[in-house]
Amino acid sequence: MKMADNANTTSAPVASPTTDPATVPTTVPLYGPGAPNDRNWDAVAKILDEAPDQGYHLPDPKTITLFPITPPLSHPDDYDAWEAMVVNQLRPLRLRNLIDDKILRPYRNAPNAERWVTLSERVYSWLSYGLDPAVNREINLRSGNIRWADKFMCQCKRYFKGEGHIAIAMAIGKFFSTRRSEFNTIEEFITGIQTRFMTARDLNGHVVPYHMMVIITLELSKIPEWKSFINMKNNELRRNPDPGSKLAIDDVRAYCREIIEKPLGRTI
Repeated sequence: MKMADNANTTSAPVASPTTDPATVPTTVPLYGPGAPNDRNWDAVAKILDEAPDQGYHLPDPKTITLFPITPPLSHPDDYDAWEAMVVNQLRPLRLRNLIDDKILRPYRNAPNAERWVTLSERVYSWLSYGLDPAVNREINLRSGNIRWADKFMCQCKRYFKGEGHIAIAMAIGKFFSTRRSEFNTIEEFITGIQTRFMTARDLNGHVVPYHMMVIITLELSKIPEWKSFINMKNNELRRNPDPGSKLAIDDVRAYCREIIEKPLGRTI
């Protein structure tokens, strides 16, 4: 008998080769009937971000519609914007983890393994159609037979960003030079700097979440309407004796969500 997905839970399922149904722990729903009586949606986001593997909290493939990525990517200068479009479409569908090769794939005998296979193949195909056909052929020739979304996304990044000192230096330089004036809205600015941070981090550029927080606060402090909000956040940071090493990526994500959810977050 096929086991039902227990995606909407407060504790992520433990990744293990085999699971005895009698030993599966009882969990509490993340939201909806039976969930905690609070408004702490940041806790929900944190749990979802800490998936034990790519198979966690995947949706029913029948409910998913992926829209074409346009225009198709062909030039390295456009990679960051293209990746941001990819992430922005996949995240609300709970498919973001499928393109992250830093997150483990599920075990082959996991209850949701078939769902992972279906969705990973589908996202890979969708990504491939988001590239210029000549680029897509080149990536597949270089990398051999690709079937899974995470490997294809990794190869796309290598193709457009390169590897080694030059690629790292360019990624770090682009991250630290991010300015809000490059973007039409603050929401786009937040998405852009998060994407550039992830690119520099994935290339082992040794950037930390605190760097991203500093850039965001410095850029938003130039907007008079945001001054009181930024001052409040700076006061919170001052209470942290070592923000450079203690500030976690989840802290910055929560900060970014707070910015975007504010009425001012939709405009510059």
